[in-house]
Amino acid sequence: MWARTLSGGRNQVHGTSEHSPAGLHLGKSDAETQRLILQAALLRPITERLLREAGIVPGMRILDLGCGAGDVSLLAGERVGPSGAIVGIDRDAAILAVAKARVEARNDLPQISFHVASVDAGLPVPNLFCESIVGGGPDSPLYAWFASTLSTIAPRWIEHGIATSEEIQIGTYQKRLEDAAMNMCSQLVSPPQFCAWVRKQ
Repeated sequence: MWARTLSGGRNQVHGTSEHSPAGLHLGKSDAETQRLILQAALLRPITERLLREAGIVPGMRILDLGCGAGDVSLLAGERVGPSGAIVGIDRDAAILAVAKARVEARNDLPQISFHVASVDAGLPVPNLFCESIVGGGPDSPLYAWFASTLSTIAPRWIEHGIATSEEIQIGTYQKRLEDAAMNMCSQLVSPPQFCAWVRKQ
């Protein structure tokens, strides 16, 4: 669970999401970082709705707690513009290096900075909404997202005796998943994505 503190003047908006930052449950590998970036791209419409619902406007100052690879910071930075400020905080220095490199590559978001830290946000009871992605058909990005997530989780399953590598067969999982969905004319449903925010006067 990570939290976002979004502030502008006297009004403060706090938000949370169910994404896990790298290092808490799913590891700190390069593969996990790329999985989070893919996940953020797929969830971008949901995240944009969260920022709209939270009332993020130009000039606001945002503290992004558990910012990971910086995807939400990037979207929020576009909304607050050069007159605003985004400070991303994460306790994983390696993933923050990725976030910094992505901002530098953009070269148009000087209002975003990142720092290694761990903060207890102490958020009050939030407003909430929940959405899931539904998709399928040939070349759906959901197949790669599900497969990369399973690839990250699989070592823990094997370690705890939940499944064996022979049962998982991670190398062929994405293709098998796509084949099964196509053969059944079926759709995939993502895990629910919980978004939350609180405005304080």
